[in-house]
Amino acid sequence: MRRDWPFRILNVLEVLGASMGLQQSDRYKQLKLLQDADLILAECRELVEAHALDPAKAREVVVKAMLADQPLPLRSGRG
Repeated sequence: MRRDWPFRILNVLEVLGASMGLQQSDRYKQLKLLQDADLILAECRELVEAHALDPAKAREVVVKAMLADQPLPLRSGRG
């Protein structure tokens, strides 16, 4: 899956799994590509509720730990 770049970034576990014929959806990557804290929280609403998390604190964690961790800058438009 990609957003702004003409190549796909895989982690070592994806490569290892693929070599064994295994595949698992990378939900973290799917959420990170959204690049919108409110949209990410909407996608995870059931988990936030099921674990009785404070939505404001959960949003803060998404912004700091997920969206601020960006090794390559994303372009402004969605790809």
